[in-house]
Amino acid sequence: MATDNDVKHFTIKHYAGSVDYNIDSWVEKNRDVVENAVLEVMSESTVPLIRCLFPPVSTDVTRSRRGTLCQSTVTFIYKNQLLSLLEMLSSTSAHFIRCVVPNYERVPNKVDGPLVINQLRCNGVLEGIRICRAGYPSRLLFADFVTRYNMLVKGAPKTGSGAAEICASAAIAESRYEIGKTKIFCKIGVISEDYLEKKCPANHGNTIHSEILPGLPHNF
Repeated sequence: MATDNDVKHFTIKHYAGSVDYNIDSWVEKNRDVVENAVLEVMSESTVPLIRCLFPPVSTDVTRSRRGTLCQSTVTFIYKNQLLSLLEMLSSTSAHFIRCVVPNYERVPNKVDGPLVINQLRCNGVLEGIRICRAGYPSRLLFADFVTRYNMLVKGAPKTGSGAAEICASAAIAESRYEIGKTKIFCKIGVISEDYLEKKCPANHGNTIHSEILPGLPHNF
């Protein structure tokens, strides 16, 4: 038989692991009380229905809400501080750095694999990578894509069909790219690792030159 204590606690399985919650005092903590000034204005409305919905605020109610008004003031200050912070961040180029603890002993040149993986899982890094790999992070306009890889298909139109032609000539699986209205969307590795670049005939000579010539004598 479930007790009151059992009802107040529950667990949600997030991607980082199970998290226990306690609903005790949730309503009081999140109660959004209407300001007395608003209630007074509504109670004096010329519309009968609104006056009926918002009766005059009694003195007892006003006294009981003094603590809430003080809390609302703190919330208002916090809101303004948050808006100020967001305004400052929007005017800069923010870079986020993830700090990972390599080991509990705090010694150099030692990495605790399970500890690092657990941190990466809990702060969402692994989930972010999974989402990124499942999507199409590399995106180019048709004109830019065709111009960049036009050596694969001579005279390819700078349209979606031209981009698809180039992908087909490079033997890229259809599951690794999608043709949009104005852009081509590619999976990780198609563009970011210069997969297509290596397929271009014009680059074969450059590859041979860079890989073979450095090993040949220069006195010829």
